[in-house]
Amino acid sequence: AVGPSAKKETTIASNIPAAVTHIKVVTTPPAYTGLASKDQQHLDLNILEGTAVAWQITFSNEINEAILIFDGKDSLKMRQAGDHQFTAKRSLSTTGFYQLMWRNKDGSPKFSDYFQINTLPDQPPVIKVDELEQFIELSMQDNLTLDVRSTLVDDYSLRDAYIIATVSKGSGESVKFREEKLRFTQPVRISGKSIAAQRRIDLIKLGMEPGDELYFYVEALDSKSPLQNKSRTETYFISLKDTASLMTSVDASLGVDLMPEYFRSQRQIIIDTEKLLKEKKSITGKKFNSRTNDLGHDQKVLRLRYGEFLGEEFESSIGPAPGNEQHVGEQEDVTKVYGHQHDTEIEHEPVQQPASHDHDKKDSESDPSKAYMHAHDSDEEATFFTQSIRSKLKAAVTIMWDAELHLRLNDPVKSLPFQYKALKLLKEISQDSRIYVHRTGFDPPPLKEDKRLSGDLSELQNTTGNNFSASVDRYSSIRKALAYLANYRTSQPRLNTETKSILIKAGNELSLAAIDKPARYLKTLSLLRTLVDDELSPKDKPDAIRQITAAFYSVLPVESYSPQARSELIHEMDEKFLESMKVLSSANRK
Repeated sequence: AVGPSAKKETTIASNIPAAVTHIKVVTTPPAYTGLASKDQQHLDLNILEGTAVAWQITFSNEINEAILIFDGKDSLKMRQAGDHQFTAKRSLSTTGFYQLMWRNKDGSPKFSDYFQINTLPDQPPVIKVDELEQFIELSMQDNLTLDVRSTLVDDYSLRDAYIIATVSKGSGESVKFREEKLRFTQPVRISGKSIAAQRRIDLIKLGMEPGDELYFYVEALDSKSPLQNKSRTETYFISLKDTASLMTSVDASLGVDLMPEYFRSQRQIIIDTEKLLKEKKSITGKKFNSRTNDLGHDQKVLRLRYGEFLGEEFESSIGPAPGNEQHVGEQEDVTKVYGHQHDTEIEHEPVQQPASHDHDKKDSESDPSKAYMHAHDSDEEATFFTQSIRSKLKAAVTIMWDAELHLRLNDPVKSLPFQYKALKLLKEISQDSRIYVHRTGFDPPPLKEDKRLSGDLSELQNTTGNNFSASVDRYSSIRKALAYLANYRTSQPRLNTETKSILIKAGNELSLAAIDKPARYLKTLSLLRTLVDDELSPKDKPDAIRQITAAFYSVLPVESYSPQARSELIHEMDEKFLESMKVLSSANRK
């Protein structure tokens, strides 16, 4: 028979708060990683993304329930698996923290410390294309096969890799694209952590013809489940030159309707000229003259291009008037014969209007209406620009003549100043062609002259308005807790139910910041929990409160100050001094 003393001992043992006696955590990485499961005896987790975690916790006494709380908001109820033993399972994919909470037989809750969850993400594959230039230009006489060698590396396992190739045919609005997925021939099956893949691309089998282009890149996928990580390389370009097409050229006797699709700008011609001068000592004289002549041809093409905007249909109408060919055979300075003297009084104006007054006078006498008509088919009037922009553009074209002349004479040093002048005029033209829009704003009423400088402010009225912005304070409980902790340092009052509620709410607000920075705030959350449960000794309380206060202040956002009236306290001695000064001033007046 069981005596009264035995029953009393059993009742006392059942009322003792339970504590954790044994912990077992089993982490099972995702199956695609091929990693084995691990057992640990602590609750801090450093796991791979998507790992399945199984907890097995044994308590010293019977409890009502056990719950795992994640990030202070999500909970997982543990299942009882035996005497004083509880288990739970969950897959974790995000970094955060969690804690264990259980209720004793009397219903009192008990909380553990906060434990960190650090998840390592699965990295995407790393792809490298070996020994291949990004831009390749081939002709029909070259070898039209290309070996693509690629090194593929993944942290766990690769699942697939291939080449995405796009063939471009045609030009302009008639361009067509065809995309194909090309598999690697070596190896046939993509699998493993590190693979050296290879594929030979035959441009003829892809249906490429002269003038076509090929764009391709390598793409790889790993074996992550359920969504694979994907990565790709940069795009590589292969151009097949069309050597059979006619090269467009501009001859002195031809119009300017045949123009290349791309032509150099004035700035590019300057850069190429300066580069040629730097390389003059390292190249032969024949090559130097050839490159200088090519630059002169580019300058000519650019000059004719801008001449089209002036309405000049033929090359003979640009620049100097023809008829000076008789001076070519004489022993004279060629630049003076064919160049333009910009520093003379006659040539001071960049644009010279043709002297055709007599011809216009005869036309106006025969047909009086011509004097009042605007001839659009004249090269002097046909233009897209205003007269001021037209003058600068014609001056730039004129200067391009001199730049081209010195390039044709194999003297790029003398050509550079003219090139810079032309570039400066082109920049001014681009600035002048911008449209100016007048700014609209407040138009004040006119001032009354009779009241000006009179100081009369009777008609002025101040307008006031109230603006209320409803802002939600996310850290209201932390501010209340800081007020309590400041008072606790001096008087150390006893924690009541209301104060504990404020501190618990402040801990919940701090847990939001702990999700992003768990290593910084988890210790503070544990100290706050021990303070609420009154488990700190009087000796450790001051240091714990200092740490909690510092963490609370670090979470609070920096407030922006606005201008406002400031009230200052005046000392009693200052008030007496001001009163005595008033008495003295009134006595002096009397």
